[in-house]
Amino acid sequence: MALPDDSCKFLDKEKNLCTIYSERPIFCRVDEFYENNLYKEMSREEYYLINKKICRQLQAKKLI
Repeated sequence: MALPDDSCKFLDKEKNLCTIYSERPIFCRVDEFYENNLYKEMSREEYYLINKKICRQLQAKKLI
């Protein structure tokens, strides 16, 4: 769902808010995605660190 600038097509860039938050896909729901898909692969702490790193990368690009 990423645009060429790596931002989500559902991100309202002026308000910096998700336009489909209540209906967002599973991979956007961090805890639920972890519990349903990754709990056997890594610890929750590892998963949070990965998400934090990616979030900071997006912030550096001024996408969120």
